[in-house]
Amino acid sequence: RDITDRKRAESALRASEELTRRIIESVPDGVVRVSAGGAIEMANPEARRVLGITYDEAQRMHVADYERLVIHEDGSPC
Repeated sequence: RDITDRKRAESALRASEELTRRIIESVPDGVVRVSAGGAIEMANPEARRVLGITYDEAQRMHVADYERLVIHEDGSPC
C-alpha cells in the first residue's frame, strides 16, 4: 500500500504547525492558543510573563484556569 501522499500531508502539517508556533512566539503581545475543548495549546513568552506562569504550567492549564489570573489593575476580573 502506497502511503506517499499521507507522508507528504503529515510533513506539510508539521511544517504549518511549526510556522504557526514561530509566528506566535515572535508576537510582542501576549497570545494564548486554546483548543476547541478549552485546553491551552500554547502561550507565547509575553503571555506567560504577564500571567506569571512557566511554559510547563501553561501546557497543563485549561482556559478556565486563566480566569483567576486575568484581572484589571484594580483587581477586578477581565
